[in-house]
Amino acid sequence: GGIVRLHNILFKSNAKLFYTPNAYYGMGERKGYKTLIYNKIESILATQGKTINVSEGEAKFSQIKLKNNKSKIVIHNAVDIGKFKPDKKLKQEFRAKYNITSKTKIIGTLGRLSYQKDPITLYNAIKDILRNYDDILFIHVGKGELDGDIRKFINKNNLSNKVIKIDYMNNPSAFYAGIDCFI
Repeated sequence: GGIVRLHNILFKSNAKLFYTPNAYYGMGERKGYKTLIYNKIESILATQGKTINVSEGEAKFSQIKLKNNKSKIVIHNAVDIGKFKPDKKLKQEFRAKYNITSKTKIIGTLGRLSYQKDPITLYNAIKDILRNYDDILFIHVGKGELDGDIRKFINKNNLSNKVIKIDYMNNPSAFYAGIDCFI
């Protein structure tokens, strides 16, 4: 978001921009020069386009700390929490479909296998957990240009029996119900 908004300033573009920060760096208890610098950059870039905040707290931070008077749109988290809630039946069905016992702990993620999402970092972070704990499994829903690299990583690190790759799910409700931890 920063690069596009900076482009608008530097090249005097009149492009209509919408920016969703999903939390500003300076929110919370962070203090120091780094926070001051980030807040200043955000306040300058806030002059470009329309900011859409995901919470009242984020909008208030934007308006008070960043002096962003354009931050007046709040669209709360778009996840339907009524749909994505614990469901024992869905959990059992999902685990049965993939032959996973009720004792196995499942770490799961859902996302494109692309450079922007950087899945290699995630796989590096969990490989030792998967190797050292027999009762933990990892499920990744998603595909993309790094699919081949991920499959090579899985094979190179002997994780074939610890990782389940699902390219696509039309309705991921069962996936969310079936896992124990989402990353």
